[in-house]
Amino acid sequence: MELLSALRYLCQKGIEYQTLNTKKIFIDERGNSKIDITHLEDNKELVNAYMSPEALRGNKEGIASDIWSLGCIAYELLCLQVVYYLTVAII
Repeated sequence: MELLSALRYLCQKGIEYQTLNTKKIFIDERGNSKIDITHLEDNKELVNAYMSPEALRGNKEGIASDIWSLGCIAYELLCLQVVYYLTVAII
């Protein structure tokens, strides 16, 4: 719920994540979930992310794409296996 709330907050601020993955989610000393919102500065750096089909096609779907990613992360956490592995170059 904390991650969903964080995505909602980002959406309200006009920020679309679209590269959300487990490497960008942290648990603080109090047990609260946090999303790393630092953005990549090098546009040739590779990102491992659960991108929605819409995002892969280059369409902006807003929070729907972020919720797709969050669903993939929830699956990974519950089943202890990766949904799929995809490496995308950000241009």
